[in-house]
Parts: sequence; C-alpha cells; structure tokens
Amino acid sequence: MYIAMEYAAQGSLLSQIKRVPLAEEVAAPFLFQTLCGLSYLHRRKVIHRDIKAANILLGESGVAKLTDFGLATPTEATGQKMEQLTMLVGSVYWMSPESISKGIQSESGDVWSVGCTAIELVTGVPPFFDRTPVNALYHIAESTESPVPNTVSELMQDFLACCLQRNPDVRAKLTELVHHEWFASCGVDTSVVPDGDLASLLSTTHNSSGSPAGGAVSSIAQEVERYLFGDRLAEREDWLKSGGLATAVNALTTITAEDSYRIVRSLAFESQRAASESSVFFESLGDTEFWGLDLVVLATMDTVATLFSDCCDHQPPTCRNYAPSHKHALQLVLRSSDVGPQCISALHRLLVCRLDGEASASTDAPKNRRELRHSSMYIAPTVSTDAARVRFLADDGIAVLRDIVQSMCLQAFREKTEPLVRWENIDKLLEIVLSFAPAAGSDQEDNLPTMGDNWLIAVQEACMHNCPSALHLLMYSIDSRDGIVSGERVIVGRLISVGSQPLLDYETRLKVAECLPRLQAQYPEASKALCDVHGNIPLITHMMRHAPPSGSVDSMLSVLTALCESGDMAEACASYDGMLTLVIQKILEAQQRGSPQCLDRSLRLTELLFSRAPHPEWFVTSRQLTQRLIEIIGTPSLNVESSGNPESADAKCRTSAVTRAKRLLNALAAQSISV
Repeated sequence: MYIAMEYAAQGSLLSQIKRVPLAEEVAAPFLFQTLCGLSYLHRRKVIHRDIKAANILLGESGVAKLTDFGLATPTEATGQKMEQLTMLVGSVYWMSPESISKGIQSESGDVWSVGCTAIELVTGVPPFFDRTPVNALYHIAESTESPVPNTVSELMQDFLACCLQRNPDVRAKLTELVHHEWFASCGVDTSVVPDGDLASLLSTTHNSSGSPAGGAVSSIAQEVERYLFGDRLAEREDWLKSGGLATAVNALTTITAEDSYRIVRSLAFESQRAASESSVFFESLGDTEFWGLDLVVLATMDTVATLFSDCCDHQPPTCRNYAPSHKHALQLVLRSSDVGPQCISALHRLLVCRLDGEASASTDAPKNRRELRHSSMYIAPTVSTDAARVRFLADDGIAVLRDIVQSMCLQAFREKTEPLVRWENIDKLLEIVLSFAPAAGSDQEDNLPTMGDNWLIAVQEACMHNCPSALHLLMYSIDSRDGIVSGERVIVGRLISVGSQPLLDYETRLKVAECLPRLQAQYPEASKALCDVHGNIPLITHMMRHAPPSGSVDSMLSVLTALCESGDMAEACASYDGMLTLVIQKILEAQQRGSPQCLDRSLRLTELLFSRAPHPEWFVTSRQLTQRLIEIIGTPSLNVESSGNPESADAKCRTSAVTRAKRLLNALAAQSISV
C-alpha cells in the first residue's frame, strides 16, 4: 500500500531557525496557523502531544502544516488507549509540568508546547535547552522559574505567560490565544475567526458574493450562509423575520454533524455582527427551540458559549426562549470547564455588574481577557438589567443556579478537588443568587433558596475556599425570616473558621463575628457549639485579637461581651487561658486609645469571665491584670470632676470603668485570701 502526501517544499520550521531565529512578525503567522490546526484536533477529542518546530512543515505557499501524529491519542480513550494518556511521552524540552510529574495528558499540555515552540522560533532553542534532558525534566516539573524570556516584546511575553502557566487549570485556552493582541501587533488578521470556532479556518473561504466556496456543505447549510454572510442587509433581515432561522434550527437534528457544526458556527459569527448592527437576529433566535436541542452533539461548546454570551448582552428578555434564563442553556454552558468561566462572566455582567444603573452599561468595558472576549470584539450591552432580572425570576433561574452550584460544590467536597469552573466563578454565581435578596426592611418577596442540607454544605464549602458571596449568603440566611433549616453546629464552626483567617479584612471579619450572638440566641445547638473549649473558643479568641482601624470603636469587643452575657459561654471562655491574655490586651488597647467606652466594655467582659471562671487563680495570679486595674483607678483623666459634663456618655463610662476596676480589684483580693 502506498500513501500519497502533500510535499512540504520549504521543510520544517526547525530547518528555518537553524539558519537564524525568526522575527516575531515572521513567527506569529506560523503560530496562529498552528493554533488553528491544533484546535481542529481538540474539537475531535485528539491531543497531539509532540508540538515543536520540527513537527511543523511549510507548504509551497508558506502555510504551516502540523505533522507527526505518532504520539497523538484520543482524549476519550479506554483500555490500551487509556494507558497512553498516562504515559510519559513527548519531546523533553516541550513537555508540560503536569505530564512529567503526574502523567496527565490533556489539551492544556499541547498549549504549553505551543508556548515552548514560540520561544524556540524566536530564540532558536526551546526553554531550558542549556540543561541535560534528565535535568530539564526535573526542572520543568519542580521549578517555579518562568521560561518566558525577557528579550521579546511585552505583548509576546504576555502571550507566552498565557501558554506557560504551570497550573493547567488556569492555562489559557486556544479560543483565548487566537485572539491575543500579540497576533494583531504582528499584522496577523484574526478577525476572520468566528469567536469560539477555529475548526475550518484554513479550508473555509467565501467568494465575493458571500457564498461559501466548495461543495462539501449541504443545501441547508449553504442557504444559511448565503443569507447570513451576504451583503444585502434587507434580504438577511427579511429571511430572519420570515422564520428562516427557525427552519435552519429545526434542520440541525436531520443533517450530518459536520453540517450542523457549520450552521451553528455561522450563527455564532452572525451573533457578533448583529451585536453591532440593527438586527432582529437575537429576537429570531429566541423564537426557535435552539436551546432545547442536544447542542453537545450538534455544535462545539465554543460556538454555543459565544451565542450564549452575546445573548446575555443583546437578546431582549421578552423572547419566548430567553437564553440567560433558559434552564437547558444554563445547565449546558455554566457547568463546562472550558467555556463555563466565559458564560458565567457574561451572566454576572448582565444580572449583577450593571445594577448601579443602565448608564454604566455603555462603559462596562472588559477588564480581563480571560473573562470576556477580546476587547476589540467587545460590543456594549444593549439589554436592560432590570428587565433581565424580572425574566430570570419568572423562569425560576435562581433554582437552576442553585442546582448547578450545589452539584459542583458537592462534587468538589466529596472528591476534595476544585470545581470544574474554579472557585472564583462559583463565587460569581453565588453573587448572582445573593443579588436577588430583598433589601433590609422591605416587603419584597424573598426568592433566595432555603438553606437545606445539601445547599448548606455547598455554601459552606464555598466559604472554606474564600468565596465572599458564599459567606454573605450564609450570614443572610441567619438573618432571614426562615433562618437555617439544620446544621447549626456546623455553621458555627464554618463561620468561626472563616472569620479567624488571617488575610480577611476587618469589616468582613466583624460581620462574621456579629452573626455569632444571633446564632447563640436563636439556636440552642449553635449556643452549645460556641462553648467548645477545644475547638471554637481558641478560634474566637484569635478572631477577636484583630484591632479595629485607627479611630474606630472596637466592635469586636462588644460582640465578645455580648456572647459572654451567657453564663455557659463565659465559663467556656474563662476555661481557655488565652482568653485572659486577650482581655488584658483589650484593656491596654482601650487605655492607649483613650476610649472610655472600650475600657468600660473590656472591664465588663473581665467581670463576666471572672464570675464564671473554673480557674479563678489564673486571674488572681496575673500581675498584668492587677497592674492594669491599679492604673485605671489611679488615672486622673478618669476622674469625673476632670471630665467636664458629668452627664455625658464619656463621663458615665469613665465612672463605670473606675467602679468596675475597684470592684474587680476587691474581688481578686478576696479570692486571693480564700485561695
């Protein structure tokens, strides 16, 4: 058997750089074409595993051709093929850290190799080429050294940094890289790539009339492209208004997979054009059953994500099938590890980011390339946030988000892994849910999910991974009319654990602390949990150590005092020796700040603890405590006569503080005699 293959007249890129490394402007088109070819493979669930200059050939017209598929393997493999996915294969200097250290072979590994190949093209050698192969393997897997050279332009450094993220979960996707501004700076035209689809870039062209060239497309696909890509705006709009788009969508399940991919790709392309023109495209799409189809089979997730994101920005909420609140659409795109972050950002942008007023929508430009489409593709949203939120509620979108977040968080909890979409995007989904909470004191209906067992576990897990919205949602549930359903002891532990984290800001820490007295008063089980001497009391002590900003009242002290008004809580706190140290610290801070209120409050706390102390000798033998009390009694500024108006709040606190100090000193002396 003979196999006839295209002849690559100009050889490989390796042969080109052996003479002299390529300039960035020369290397960029080859890398762009390589990304397109690689995307074609990934869409068909195949990874290459050996991307490097030697495996990229140049044809007669100078177009890059990806070759050498000897190590390529399906990503959805079983049996012997599955073993290939965990084998250490590839060329040493182009291998990703995870493939070396964990044997993980994925699309992300190919992206890493693209970054190494880019360095190879402009410097002549891949990263760490000055090391032996064995040493390079170890260095790639274990070192934190960045392989990005500082001899290239800043834009290329940014492109390389996107490719060479050591964590494969945060490494850039092909759909992001192909729109990187480095390509545009090098003169590469990326505008011909529909956002989210790269599969047929090199083989798909259009003639001057706007019709697709070639005869591989079915008549229905060709008809769709004839209308959507034609130059006659009126004809296109008439086709949309007459139900042509609905006909095309209905045909998706009756044609080949290639043709359905082609049609959905065309719809994604058109959605971007319709975003900047006056068109009924989004209304027409909303009148079809597009989101009810099995789009996993009929399209690529990239094209579906593009359509969903554009619908969030531009589809009228009055549509029959409104994408941002459509149950199937939300479940499909928000759960995806590949396109979930993009779609979550679009939904968050629609329902939360523009709540401050519609006027801000026109300036709500993208801030992060990983969250939004490339800024050059960005079109200001045209949808009313208020109308979108009304429709989202009407379609029970909050319940759908609850189910999505709950399933991902429970899976992360059980498997001890990060959610598919990462915790920062879980936080965005929770912020959307929280944004529908009624304002304090309003009669608005409470549409937030009841804090049942599974939802509680999901929110708690998000709290433990520093999701602020989860924390606020938990605190809201404590204050809500229905409160929490179960798990009071667990909630107490979670709140205290979160509140004692060292990097938490004071205001958030205070909000967490202020929930504790309410839990103590409302739930007996929570009250018992607070008195855990070996677990919660040390953490509470640590939480309360944080001083307020300069010039502010020590509200943490008020919280702790309120908790210790309960005899059981006071006894538990007094049983922990670190609490006495905290009290002395609070007395000293009040003296230094010159705050009569804080001083009186800290002495009240000391009285509560001493009255229930299982070990009163700790207080009796504390020289620091005795010294503080003597100083307070002898401080002239605390004398009522020197305080001005004796009826002022400050004067009353001074009097109370001196009285408490004398009473405590006498009690300590009496206890000392009895001991």
